[in-house]
Order: sequence, then C-alpha cells, then structure tokens
Amino acid sequence: MKKTLLAAALLAGFAGSAQAANSVTLYGIVDTGLSYQYVKTKDAAGDTHSTNQFGLRDGAQSGSRWGLRGTEDLGDGLRAVFTLESGFNSNNGKSGQGGRLFGRQATIGLASDAWGQIDFGRQITTVNKYVGGIVNFGSIYAPVNGTFFSTGDTTRYDNQIQYRSPSFGGIEFGVGYSFNNDGVSPGNSSASGAKNSDFDRELNAAIKYANGPLAVAVGYDQIYLKKADPGKDPKALIVGASYDFEVVALQLGYQHVKHGAQFALNNGSEAALLDADSVNSYLVGVGAPLGANGNIYGQWSLSDAKDKEKKSNAFTVGYTYDLSKRTNLYVYGNYTQDYLYIKDQKAAQAGIGLRHRF
Repeated sequence: MKKTLLAAALLAGFAGSAQAANSVTLYGIVDTGLSYQYVKTKDAAGDTHSTNQFGLRDGAQSGSRWGLRGTEDLGDGLRAVFTLESGFNSNNGKSGQGGRLFGRQATIGLASDAWGQIDFGRQITTVNKYVGGIVNFGSIYAPVNGTFFSTGDTTRYDNQIQYRSPSFGGIEFGVGYSFNNDGVSPGNSSASGAKNSDFDRELNAAIKYANGPLAVAVGYDQIYLKKADPGKDPKALIVGASYDFEVVALQLGYQHVKHGAQFALNNGSEAALLDADSVNSYLVGVGAPLGANGNIYGQWSLSDAKDKEKKSNAFTVGYTYDLSKRTNLYVYGNYTQDYLYIKDQKAAQAGIGLRHRF
C-alpha cells in the first residue's frame, strides 16, 4: 500500500498550509532475483566463443525505484503536481540512470481534469506512456519491448515540456519536446553564443484509444541532432494494440525506425546501432491467468534491417505468482537469435525473482 503523508509531515522543506487535498505520496518497487545468461559469439576468424554468467540480477520484472509524488489543490479544479523518482540497483545500492539522484523522473507541472496535464523536466516520452502502456507485460520482456518506443537507446529525455490531454470518449493524446536530450538545460547554459541547435533535441507525440477490452495507440518520435553532428536525424513510427478476451490477452506491435538504435541483447541492456537506412520491428504477445494467483506470458519480436540483410529474433516466456497484493514471485526465460544482428550469434537467459511494491 502506498504511504500518503501530509507534505508538512514528510519534510520541513515541504512546509506550508497542509490540507487533506495537499499531500505527498512515498512509493517504490524493490525487485531482485537470480539469473543465468549464456552468450555464443563468433570472432572475425569465424571461431566460436561462449560465455556463461550466473548471479543476482536487479529489476528483471520492474526496475527498482523509490519516489515522491505530490499534489496541491489550487482551486477551480486546478492542481500543482510533482514527481521525483529515483532508480537504484537493489543488489548493491547504487543509483541507476548514470548515478542521477532522480534519474527516472523529475517533473513539476499543472493538472486539471478538464484540460489535461502539463509537466516540465526529465520524463519518459508520450510514446512510451501510450504505446508502451499497451504493448508491455512487464520488463521481464525488455528484450522484446526494448526494440520499441524510441529512436535511440533511451525512452527518457531531459529538459522536456510535455502535455497530455484528458480522455475524450476514450481518446487521449500527448506531445512532448526536449530542448536538450541529455544534459544541461539551454536556459541555464553559460556557454557564450550557444544556440538551441548546439544541443540534441527531441520531439514525441502519441494518441491512444481505449474502450473496454480494446486499446490502440500510435506514436512518433524524432531526435534533431545538434548541428555539429553529421549524422541523420533518427525517427520512428510506433503502433501498438491490445485486446483482452478475458481468458487470454493479445498484444501486437510494429515500429519503423530510420537511423536509430535497436536493442539486441536478450536482457535489453545493450543496443546495436545499425547504419541501415531503416529497421522494421514486429511484436506479438499473449498473456493468460493461470490459477487463482498466477499469470503466464509469452512474447516474440523480430527486428529486420532489410537493406543490410540483418535480422534479430527474440522469444520470451514468463510466469508470475502473487503472494499478496504487493508481493509476487516470477520466473522467466528468453532467447535471442542472431544476437546483436550478427548471424548465428545467440544469447539465452533464465531467472527467478521476487518483487515488492510499496
């Protein structure tokens, strides 16, 4: 259960006129387990090499995190909101996202049930929120989902303004723009003569329709490279759909990327940047209840860079068992064929873990 505290009671720095509608929520996830990974590669001479690793793995189902989420009632249906979310490795206590204090999210904004919400700061894209919310059984399936939702090897961007609409008969939309994908805010830059074109920028937009068991979303993501970068601007079109038949849930995904990075390792931790003009990726996922407290899942994805004749297939199966409303066990296995888009290279992984949400 999430712990909701009055702002003034949580920290003196939040001191103010505390009311029932003005609160700060402490929340988080701790996820850790055991994992075995096998990778088979070939060197330039064609000789085969294999590596095996066994040990603790953090965040196989959900990245470990803790966060603060706050709201203040400003009257007339308007609210001030903020979210500060920090990722960490539960096995060694180190901060994630390159050691950032609030690397998963750091935003402040205004929200209204009538006109939507606008947030400022580091956050995931609207594409990830809308399409990723549909085509996602959990980050156990990072090898599959990692191919989706972004032109690069991240779905979070710094210095972002993002607007998300309320629901209009099941239709929602959002748009975001980052003035600098990863670094100092241009508004705080002291560099003499610095222009916006001196920074990598990013545009994302998505629309979603949800009605009963059906959900469909379409998103677009583009990075505008700084003028000093001679490369071509990465861009992606992403489509996701799901339908819950009650006895089984089906998910479908498609992404077309130009000049972007693609995840290829079966745990989603390594990206391969192809010089292919474009890459098409496809995803199929199914999930079904198994017993009173269990769920079983499976996903397959294919990334196909046709102009370079490179492909990569990923297959994943998993099972979760709820010990309570907040704690569950999980097991999973996945296999990647043509690992890192290199023919006949393979990677496989299996693991078991424990996740607790608070």
